[in-house]
Amino acid sequence: MTLGGFFGGGKGITWPDQPPKTITGTITAVHAPEPVNDPKTGQPTDRMQVRIELETTERDPEQQFDDGARTLYVKSYMRGAVGDALRRAGAKEPAIGGTLTVTFVRTEPADRPGLSPSKHFEAVYAPPSKGVAEHFGTASPPAPAAPAVAKPAAISDVAWAAMDDATRATVSATMAATAPPF
Repeated sequence: MTLGGFFGGGKGITWPDQPPKTITGTITAVHAPEPVNDPKTGQPTDRMQVRIELETTERDPEQQFDDGARTLYVKSYMRGAVGDALRRAGAKEPAIGGTLTVTFVRTEPADRPGLSPSKHFEAVYAPPSKGVAEHFGTASPPAPAAPAVAKPAAISDVAWAAMDDATRATVSATMAATAPPF
């Protein structure tokens, strides 16, 4: 499963029993989808999650060396919230350098005995700006220039110069064909 198909270090975020709680940060790592471990057995299940590492301003005063790094374990209802936020931002997957805000908004009672109440979230995503993407080394390289289309020998220089690039490509491809076009 890819990151795009899923929508997916530091200290894990502990969500309180009751909302609200919001976490905002700059994405520093996005891990590939992985199985969720069963909390009772520790064994992988068939459910999937994505770990997203954030650089936040949040600090735990009880942790002397807390640098603000936090990890979101995106699964269940958070998966839907993050997926919705990505679509609203026009993104297929979260990018390093982007900003992600996740808010725990409500709980709903369990639909079956023995299950915990479900936690529901809202999320907002902003893709990285060009400068931020370059800082994290994730900026896309410039697109390579299209190769020049070779002028067929049967076309005059004057006719070739009068054609736009799309017409040149069509003429060149048609004349390069080994079989006649009819």
